[in-house]
Amino acid sequence: MGEQAGGTRERHPRAAIAEFALTGHCGTSTQAIAKRVGVPQPYLFRLFGARRRSSPPP
Repeated sequence: MGEQAGGTRERHPRAAIAEFALTGHCGTSTQAIAKRVGVPQPYLFRLFGARRRSSPPP
């Protein structure tokens, strides 16, 4: 993994926490996190895999 990918991997949790604070866990999109990090959304999936639900759907 290149240096840039490692930096993105480190920025992702901070970006996610900031977005969760604004819109909550269920209201936060991976697109919003990607935009905050400054990468295309598919790149997040390459780094971290698909988003998993932490609770069952309603």
